[in-house]
Amino acid sequence: MLLLLATATFVGNAACAPCHPDVVRKYEQTPMARSTRPVDGKVPPGTFRHAPSNTTYTITTSGQVQMRRGNTTESQHFDYVVGSGAEGLTYLISKAGFLFQAPITWYRRTNRWDASPGYQNDATMAWDRPIEPSCLMCHSSQVTPVYGTLNKYVAPPFRQNGVACERCHGPGSEHIATAGSASRTPMVVPSKLDPERRDDVCRQCHLMGEARIPRPGHIFGEYRAGARLADYVAYFVMDDPNGPALRTTSHIEKLNASRCKLASGNKLWCGTCHDTHSTPDDPETWYRSKCQTCHEPQTCGRGDNCIACHMPKSQATDAGHGAFTDHSIPRRPAARPAPAASAVWRLKPFSNADQSDRELAQAYAELYTRTRDERHKSEALRLAKIR
Repeated sequence: MLLLLATATFVGNAACAPCHPDVVRKYEQTPMARSTRPVDGKVPPGTFRHAPSNTTYTITTSGQVQMRRGNTTESQHFDYVVGSGAEGLTYLISKAGFLFQAPITWYRRTNRWDASPGYQNDATMAWDRPIEPSCLMCHSSQVTPVYGTLNKYVAPPFRQNGVACERCHGPGSEHIATAGSASRTPMVVPSKLDPERRDDVCRQCHLMGEARIPRPGHIFGEYRAGARLADYVAYFVMDDPNGPALRTTSHIEKLNASRCKLASGNKLWCGTCHDTHSTPDDPETWYRSKCQTCHEPQTCGRGDNCIACHMPKSQATDAGHGAFTDHSIPRRPAARPAPAASAVWRLKPFSNADQSDRELAQAYAELYTRTRDERHKSEALRLAKIR
């Protein structure tokens, strides 16, 4: 108990504002800071028909959803929204404290409603996809899960909207408590950490892989900025000769496979190009200046917008109609070869820090529950030495 009492706790963005008003004000306008919130009466209204389930949806600005299927009419009401709107908006409902994802999503790319990822061909469109803490933690802050349940939370399910300052800088209670002291407890500054711990601050949310397996005695939610992420979880990705596919959370995988990253090693990281505290007013000029820290300025026949050619937005494999930036920074964008469905099935550790037969066995077992591929089952049993 004494150890728990001595552990730093989260205090929220409001506690940072008195000393860092400009930083907090700018950050609150970023997509990360606006990635979750209660439904506020600004839901994009619309109507669409989902053919596989023969259901017509009518959505109002208040978050009321009417569903008509034949002569049957039902209704639901959105409680929380996930997403800043930069790519889309996904909604959650709460049933007796249990959170579920709505089967419909608003997509900015098409400016319309459609089925949520994974529901495109669903004939039932049930509102029963559970929202687990590991998912909610990367979109909101101070999450309140009821441990021992899959998706139940103490109301409200998160006490801080969006990704808070402390996700990247660590819990701030001790820093606040020692204000004015010569020995004030410092906050974590990611850029001043060693490369592994620095990159882990971003990896906690921008790396998902095929499986994220907890280390013995740990859970993902225990991780705090400044610690070593590999002490809490191990990541495994597909061993694909064509490199990682573009997915909603493939930023780190894609960047690590890029020629820029391979050539620069630990010099290049997310913070090289991104200022997480603000959104650039002129992205074209901002990112071109970042490219020119390594590449000599030159006139380009296609214009000065480096990211238009070398970091194109494409449809992600797991994002429905959403489009996401390709962080592999290709020299010449090209269609990614599609291997035969049976060719790519093996997993590999994302990094040397993730290697472990125990966790790899669990990763294959987890993958088998989704694919029902007997090869995944056999590998899980082999690595676990189960005959």
